[in-house]
Amino acid sequence: MAALNAVINTFAIIATFIVSGYSRFSTSLEILIKFRSILPNYIAQTLLFTAIYDPSNKAYINLGLFQLCFLAAILLMLSIFLVGWLQLILTMMMAL
Repeated sequence: MAALNAVINTFAIIATFIVSGYSRFSTSLEILIKFRSILPNYIAQTLLFTAIYDPSNKAYINLGLFQLCFLAAILLMLSIFLVGWLQLILTMMMAL
């Protein structure tokens, strides 16, 4: 469990850095720009600033909310799958 927490914490720090959560981070690498655009903290940050500074841009706000809900659903399904898979492995190991 500690290893999983370390992986999650490391990913959160790296993702926050990539989306300029700590300081301004500009890049021209296409793959990094695409990766940044699917990170939940980039979507939330952009959605927040759009809602504050351009509240008339309802299309982007709706798209951002949809993307966050979609990512949350994917993470929920992945978590359910991984927990079920882990329980199956533990059950098989205990049966041996």
